[in-house]
Amino acid sequence: MEEIKIKSGTVYQKADGTYCWDEAKALESFNVKRKCSCGAELQNYYSTQCWECKRREQDAKQRERISKIPVIPWDGKTPLFNDPSDTFIMDEDDLQNFFEDQEPGDYAFIVCVPNAWRHLDYDYWADEMPDNMDELPKKVEEAIDNFNAFLDTLSPISYRPGYAHKVILNSEDYR
Repeated sequence: MEEIKIKSGTVYQKADGTYCWDEAKALESFNVKRKCSCGAELQNYYSTQCWECKRREQDAKQRERISKIPVIPWDGKTPLFNDPSDTFIMDEDDLQNFFEDQEPGDYAFIVCVPNAWRHLDYDYWADEMPDNMDELPKKVEEAIDNFNAFLDTLSPISYRPGYAHKVILNSEDYR
């Protein structure tokens, strides 16, 4: 009869239900590498697509969204945004510079909308005010009103893509 030696230590259960003495081997059995439909290995256990496929899917959705935006003529002043290149066009000089690096053809630009200066609210200091103080002093309220009126006279602080209208421009017209 063969002698049975009992090894002291921790026994680890593997993913298939068998047991082993080596913790690393047991953990490795749980690490099943999943693959994307393109064959690339997934980076996260919760992912269903690799980064490249996810980016391609998002780009396709964005192109579809932009294709549905109504086309209007460009007034030559309103800033534009080219989504694929992530480029803002503020004037005709920017447009000429943009087309220098592009192939001839038609390009879609999203018409931008202005970002106005944000107004200062009366409750700006609410966290610092004592509990028994419900309102700001009248002089402070007047100063805030004057400041907000001044902000209304300024030109926009910046622009953002509006995604309500687009402009189609041909590169040959701006070279």
